Amino acid sequence: MNRPKLLGLISLILGWSLLLAGCSSDTSTTTVPADDLNLTSEYGGYTAEDEAPAFGDAELAALMREDPVFNDDMFRSTDLDSFRHLADVKFYGMAIQWGMLEGDSSVTAVTDWTGNIEVKYGGIHVQRTILFEMGQDYIVRPRVDRRTVNWVSLTTVHYDGVLLAIIVPPAPDGEDWSDNQVVFTTGPYSRTFTLSELESLSEIVDVGPDGNQVSFNARLIDLEACGSGVLDGRWFVNPSGRNGHFLGRWMSDDGLLAGHLRGHFGVRNDERVFFGKAIGLNGRFLGFLRGTWGADPADSSMGWFEGVLANRDGLPVGEVNGTWSSVPPSEEDIEIEGLGNGRGNRRNPGDHPVFGTNGKWTRGFFSGFWVKACPADDETAGL
Repeated sequence: MNRPKLLGLISLILGWSLLLAGCSSDTSTTTVPADDLNLTSEYGGYTAEDEAPAFGDAELAALMREDPVFNDDMFRSTDLDSFRHLADVKFYGMAIQWGMLEGDSSVTAVTDWTGNIEVKYGGIHVQRTILFEMGQDYIVRPRVDRRTVNWVSLTTVHYDGVLLAIIVPPAPDGEDWSDNQVVFTTGPYSRTFTLSELESLSEIVDVGPDGNQVSFNARLIDLEACGSGVLDGRWFVNPSGRNGHFLGRWMSDDGLLAGHLRGHFGVRNDERVFFGKAIGLNGRFLGFLRGTWGADPADSSMGWFEGVLANRDGLPVGEVNGTWSSVPPSEEDIEIEGLGNGRGNRRNPGDHPVFGTNGKWTRGFFSGFWVKACPADDETAGL
C-alpha cells in the first residue's frame, strides 16, 4: 500500500493555508470522548504549551521506550569508511519492522523471520535493532560483507525490526551502477527496491493469513536539513471508523528517542484531517503536526498520512508522512481489550486518560518520517 507523493516543502510553506496543531487545553488526565474530537478549531484544540514528560501518561512512557544502539563494527571498518565520506555520497535511512505490528497477545505460533538485507553497490550500517529479545534475536556477527546484514528473528505476539543507514557512493569511473538495488529477504516475505523507491517510501504489507505484517519506511537523508528522524506508535480507531487517536515516539535519524507525540484524526466536511503535537523527553514543546490521512481503496484497514510540521507560531517548517494499519477487534477484544500494548497486557480503556470509556477500539500501528528545513531567517525560528 503506497501513500500519495508528499507535497514539496517549499509549496507547503508558500501555499498551504493550514496551520498546525499542538497540545490540548485539556490536561492529559482529561478523558477525550470517543466521538467528540475537535476537528474544527484552528489548531484542533491544541496549544504550544509545554507538557509533563510523555504527556503525563505512564503507559506511553513505558510502551514507547528507546531501542538499543547496535555497535556495528562494520561502520568503523576500512571497508565501509573508505567511501562514506566521499563527495556526492548518498545516505538512505530505512526502518523495517516485521511481525504483529498491532500486537496480539493471543498469538502462540512462532514466525521465523531469519533473513538478510543487501545493497548491490554500497554499504549498510546497522544503527539499531528494534525489540530484539536477548538470546533469541540477533544480528549475525561478524559481518563479513559491508553490503549485507544477516539476522535471526522469531516473533509471536509482537514484532522485531532494524533501523539502517544505506550508504551509496558515486559509481567509480567506467562503472555502471544504474541497476543498484536493495533486497530484503526472509522466509515469510521478500522484496526488492530500487534506490529511487527508497527516496520516499512508506508502506505496510500484509503477510500470510495470521495477521503478520511488514512495515517499510525509507527516505533519502537530506544532509542540509536542520533535523529529521523517525516516528512510530499506536493508531487507535473508534467504532465509527471515522476518527481516533494516535500516540508514539519522536526519534532522530539514528533512532535516538527525542520525545513523544500525541494527536487525533477524523473526518471534517468530507475531508480527512489529523492534528497532533510533539514534545521532548522533558515535555518541552517541539512542534505542531497537521495534515490529511486516507485509507487504501483496496483495504480500508491500511492507510497513509502526510502533513506539515510547524513551530509554536504555527509557521510550517517541515514535513511528516507515513502509513498506518489497524486490525478489526474480535468479539473478545470488544469486551476486554481497549488499549492494547502488544505485549499481552490489556486493560479496559476506561482507565486510560486519553481513550475514554468505549471498549470497542480497533488497535493499530503507524510509522513514518519527519524532516525540518533550515530557516531562511528568524521568522521560522522557535521549533
